Amino acid sequence: MNKPKLLVTCKPGNEEWCENEIGNVLFHYDQSIRIERTRYPALLLVYTELEPTAALRILESYEYGYVKNIIPIQIVASSIEEVLKRLPTLLKGIDTVRVKLRIRGRRGYSPLYWRQVMSKLKEIGVSHSSSSSHCLHIEVIDGMFLAGLKKCPR
Repeated sequence: MNKPKLLVTCKPGNEEWCENEIGNVLFHYDQSIRIERTRYPALLLVYTELEPTAALRILESYEYGYVKNIIPIQIVASSIEEVLKRLPTLLKGIDTVRVKLRIRGRRGYSPLYWRQVMSKLKEIGVSHSSSSSHCLHIEVIDGMFLAGLKKCPR
């Protein structure tokens, strides 16, 4: 359980409530769940024995007062190159995605990473579309690169 399986955003200043909401639901399925705050406000990492998509499916069946977004983490890497190398497997069978790239702790990298992601998508035959029903989240938190795929909110 050394890699995070979910990234959770919450309303700023309500991290403790957000931790409780997530923890209360997932504890019934995994008593070893661990939720860590990052050094960034309103951003939590969830460590669980559950698979990311299974944990997301469980959590999506509840309503929350403080949780804003839950992203499954299928790729944990130490570089953007490693994420790009693993994208074909993550995106297998998908034609279009909506890319959501968020970088924390590394100024000036957004345009570079965006171009690299778009180039890789083109290489593997996946289009970027803001109307896609699949959201590819790429989150960079200092030196940790996280990627996950989920249905986009309507």
